[in-house]
Amino acid sequence: MLFYATEVLLVFLSLLTFIEASDICHKPDWNNNVNGKKLPEFPIKIFENIGPQSCFKECQAHGNCFSANYDRKQLTCQLLDKKKNELKPLIDDENFVYMEMTDTVSAGGKTCGDVLCNNYSTCIRTSSKKMTCIETDCAEPYPVLNNGIISDRTFGPISATYSCSPGFTSVGSGNRITCRPGGKWSALSYRCEPPGVWFDNSIYIVGLTKETWTGAQNICMNKGAKLVVIQNEQENEFLRRLSRDIGETVWVGGTDSTEEGRWTWAESTDAMSFTAWGPNQPNDYNNQDCLSLYMQYNFTWVDRDCLDTYKYICEKNLQ
Repeated sequence: MLFYATEVLLVFLSLLTFIEASDICHKPDWNNNVNGKKLPEFPIKIFENIGPQSCFKECQAHGNCFSANYDRKQLTCQLLDKKKNELKPLIDDENFVYMEMTDTVSAGGKTCGDVLCNNYSTCIRTSSKKMTCIETDCAEPYPVLNNGIISDRTFGPISATYSCSPGFTSVGSGNRITCRPGGKWSALSYRCEPPGVWFDNSIYIVGLTKETWTGAQNICMNKGAKLVVIQNEQENEFLRRLSRDIGETVWVGGTDSTEEGRWTWAESTDAMSFTAWGPNQPNDYNNQDCLSLYMQYNFTWVDRDCLDTYKYICEKNLQ
């Protein structure tokens, strides 16, 4: 039975010949396959236009493959780094056959002649009949993108393309990364921001739960943002329109809790350079120290008790 390492044909074409599978690891156990089932796992590698026997051999030769899903309809082979278990059982899919390496329990059991292949290598036989492991995959796992997914992968050359999950906004254009066999991933200059509204160079995220001013501030900080800082008339009018759409009073990031009558933004100790107070505001009624866009005053600035609970607006600067 023959195996050919498809990922390194261009580099190793002069060295490679077909492989005798019995020299690599184990003989195929065709009694350990399940028709109409697959293991719902993220494949470590995918081969197209391949038969089931070749799929099994690819799994035998790969240092980190312990099972495979074979799609009989699409003729594709998914190599997996896990086996079925009680916590991850097989699921029904009439197009698939599930295959498992019954005698291999860890990467340390994948022999290649006299050596062991690591989890990013494949066992091949050179033209001099010597069994050896060659690096065919990236040495690092796929990077995790918060609020994002891997939307496409290639294996020769090795690459991964990311996109944002539904409802999240992409920032940056470097969503495709590459890796040489045995190497590290290139930098991912791309991120996925929470749902929000854009204005100028910021994204504004509306908090739909009612919180105290401090609670709202903490939630914004946990999102990598801040309670909104209003810097000019244009931004103020934008936020008033946004608040009207919300239809309720909202917290913004101003306070005079440190020094009465000296209003600052929470991120700074400097006095505000722009203000838009409503009529007779701020009045410090019952020690009101936190800033809101107050619905009853047509969403102008009004000081409120910091323990009152309102919705809020977080701001994340994208520069």
